[in-house]
Amino acid sequence: MLKRFRINNFRSLLNVEFRPVGVNVLIGPNNAGKTNLCSALRFLGLTASQSLEDAIRASVGETWNIRNVYAPRGPVEIEIECSLPYGGVPTDFDYSLSFSVHTEPTASGQTLYVSKEILKATGGDFTQTELVRNVEGRVSLLDEVWTRKNGGKYLHSEEFSVPPEATMLHRLYDHEATRCASFFKRYIQSWAYYNLSPSALRSPDVAQEAAGLRSDGANMTRTFFLLHNEQPYVEGKLIEMIRALEPRLNLFTYSSPDPEHVHLYMEDRERNRFSTQSISDGTLRFMAMTYLLLSGEDSKTDSSPRLTIIEEPENGLYVGHLKPLFERLRTRGHPHQFIFTTHSPYFIDLFDSCLEGVHVVKPGAPSSEIKKLDIEKTKKLLAEMPLGEMHFREMLG
Repeated sequence: MLKRFRINNFRSLLNVEFRPVGVNVLIGPNNAGKTNLCSALRFLGLTASQSLEDAIRASVGETWNIRNVYAPRGPVEIEIECSLPYGGVPTDFDYSLSFSVHTEPTASGQTLYVSKEILKATGGDFTQTELVRNVEGRVSLLDEVWTRKNGGKYLHSEEFSVPPEATMLHRLYDHEATRCASFFKRYIQSWAYYNLSPSALRSPDVAQEAAGLRSDGANMTRTFFLLHNEQPYVEGKLIEMIRALEPRLNLFTYSSPDPEHVHLYMEDRERNRFSTQSISDGTLRFMAMTYLLLSGEDSKTDSSPRLTIIEEPENGLYVGHLKPLFERLRTRGHPHQFIFTTHSPYFIDLFDSCLEGVHVVKPGAPSSEIKKLDIEKTKKLLAEMPLGEMHFREMLG
């Protein structure tokens, strides 16, 4: 799981450190930096499969306004620390990425180049061992097979092309000589960000290149259709949980008139069918979030934990329906990490028994700040008022 994330010179974030636990919520006023932090996490995950420019476009929508405008010009820096079960052995990974922003007369206005990238591992055969070193395109990769047998040996960049517009992780493939580094790559590649849109959730359009939900919720009808065909036992759990909102729900049915469209229907015991067009916004969002929770619980394809970010899950939804989802995350030892953002005092109240997961984001000049709660003080205040009320009165952090 992710233990530490440090970001420097990324929009409103200057030398900001975030230490998440299993289930987390980011709270704070508008324009405090919550979404910037989520965007930075999303960006890093995308760099494992895209160029820097494509990752920035996907995560923040533009390439020209990346760095903090109030700070001296310099590179954007990212550091993470995480602990993952590589080969069944707890292994600590340290990864750092620094990239430069060069202003050029192009359509985007700026181009991005990797300045420095280092991945280290500790655990099993490794002790703060550099698996990857990339300094302005001069790359060294650890030959992990040779190292286990004979000591350290590195493959150097003369053997392959490393243009600076993307990270070395992006170019790694799962080879025996770089298996541990590739394992880490798959971990950050699996990070997922969601800001669910009801119009996208309703769409029957199929995104063939996407295996599951897109960040806005598009491709849900196809995702549920695949679940119906490939994991019916998970679909059964999904229907059972959605009955909290729609007690008459009996099953899902589907219509796939062509390869580009899948229509999803909810059917009751009298065989009445209701399309996604007649389902409320909140119910659609609940369906998507329930799917994300259950697919994580039943994941058999990757032994490493995943990180899922969901913006404002309470939108259009009675917060009482979120409580059983939250309790399932908190009490069942869920293997994956979750990060939520919210403005709802009622959703914040759900964290009164896991205060270590509350992170207060405050606006500042020139940088946002992230504050942890004083847990003992907050526990005493809980006897007088709920957590959401403390946030409303600006008593937290």
